[in-house]
Amino acid sequence: MEELISKLTDLVLIITGFELVTLIVVLVFLKQGRAITKNLLIMFLATKAIILTRWFLFKFDFLTYERFFLFWLYSGTLFFWLAPSAYLYIKALCFRDWKVRVKTFFHLVPLLLIIIYSSFTAMICHFGWMVNDFTIWMFASSYSKVFWTANFIQILGYIIAGLVTVNKYRRRIRQSYSSVKKINMNWFTGLIALLVLHWVFVVTRAVFSVFNLTNPLFLQCMDLFSITIFLVFATILVFRGLCQSKIFSGIDESMRYQENKIPSENFDGYVDKITSFMKHGKPFLDPTLTIDEFAKMIHISPWIVSRIINESLNQNFFNFVNSYRIEEVKKMLVDQVNSDRTILEIMYDCGFNSKSSFNSMFKKQTGLTPSQYRDQMVKSKTA
Repeated sequence: MEELISKLTDLVLIITGFELVTLIVVLVFLKQGRAITKNLLIMFLATKAIILTRWFLFKFDFLTYERFFLFWLYSGTLFFWLAPSAYLYIKALCFRDWKVRVKTFFHLVPLLLIIIYSSFTAMICHFGWMVNDFTIWMFASSYSKVFWTANFIQILGYIIAGLVTVNKYRRRIRQSYSSVKKINMNWFTGLIALLVLHWVFVVTRAVFSVFNLTNPLFLQCMDLFSITIFLVFATILVFRGLCQSKIFSGIDESMRYQENKIPSENFDGYVDKITSFMKHGKPFLDPTLTIDEFAKMIHISPWIVSRIINESLNQNFFNFVNSYRIEEVKKMLVDQVNSDRTILEIMYDCGFNSKSSFNSMFKKQTGLTPSQYRDQMVKSKTA
C-alpha cells in the first residue's frame, strides 16, 4: 500500500511540475493582461515549481542533505514567499489601480526573517560557529518547529487577508458593473479554496512530521492529497483563468471620494443628467455596460457618477442600471406587440444576460414573477 501511494505521489508530482513549467512559459509569452498581474502570478508559480523540484531532487537522491545542506536550507525558505505572492496576485487581479509601493515590500519581511534565522542555524550547526553542545542541540531541534509554526501563522494571516480582499471586490464591483456575469466569482472563490486546502495539507503534514504525531503511511497519504489538490488548482487556473482572462479587467480599489468634493448645488444637476440619459438614451440595453462606459457617454467622471448614484439615489451602479432594465421589461410585457414573444427574449432585449438574476430582481422589485406579472396585466386589460 505504501509503495502504491508513493508511486502515485511521484506521478502526480511530475505531472504538476510539467504543468507549472508549461503555464509559466505561456504566461511569459502571453501579451494580454496587466504586466504586474502576470509577473506576480509567474513569481508564485515559479516559487512553487522550485519547491516541488527541491522535493523531487532530495526524495530521489539526486541531491543529498549532507552535500547540499545549504541549498536545502535556503530553498526551503521560499515557503515564506508563496502566501505573499499569491495574495499580491489576487490584489492586483481584482484592483486595476493597485501598484507596487514602498509598503508592498513589507510582505518580504517574513521571508527575510526566516533567511536570517536559517543563516544562524547554518552557521551554528553546519559551520560550527559558537560551538557548544547545548547551542547546537537547541538550534537543530527547534529549527523545524519554529519554521513550520511561523509558516502556519503566516499562511493563516494571508488566507484571512485574501478572503477580505475578494469580499471587498465583490462589494465594489456592484459599483462598476451592471452585468451579473461580471460579479459571478464562484469559480475564482473555488480556486482560492483549493489553494487554501493545499496549504492546510502541506502545513499540517509538516507539523505532524515534526512532532511525530502520526505514522509514515498517513504522511504519504497527505503528500498525495496535497500535491493532487495543487494539480487540480493549476489545471483550473490554466483552463479557466487564462481562457477567461477578460473576466477580470479589474476595478478601482478607491473611488477617491475623500480627495474630491462635489459642490452641493451641483448634485441635482448631476442627478437629472444621469437619470435623464438613462431613461431616454437607454444605455442599460447594453448587457455589458460599465460605470466607466456610462460616465464617458455623459461626460462625467466615473467617481462622480458612482457617488451621485450611491448618495443621492441610495443605490449602487448594478442595482441602478437593472432597475431601469426591469421597468423596460414591464413595459414590453404589457405591450400587445410583444404578446407572441417569450419572457426570455424580452429579458435579453432589455439588457439582462442571466435568467436567475433577472427573475430574482424582477420579483424583488414587483413582488411577482415575470409570468405572473404578465398574466395579471393581461387580465386587468381584458376585465
